[in-house]
Amino acid sequence: MALGALLQPMFETVQTNGGNKPGGGMFGGGAGEEMWRPMFVQAIAKQMAGHGGIGLAVPVFNRMLQMQEAQRGTST
Repeated sequence: MALGALLQPMFETVQTNGGNKPGGGMFGGGAGEEMWRPMFVQAIAKQMAGHGGIGLAVPVFNRMLQMQEAQRGTST
């Protein structure tokens, strides 16, 4: 869900009107594309999450451990 929330603004900048003309959206534009876009974004987010996300989990986890160890060192 977090990845979907991060991706959504990026896809909001993609043009959806214009029919089958060039620049008319990823799949030709129109109301259909606009309607299905949230599901498309969530599918991309699920694929990203299933393949390691955006690579932040390990560095964040390691930093949290460092902070926890530092707190233990100062509290004893």
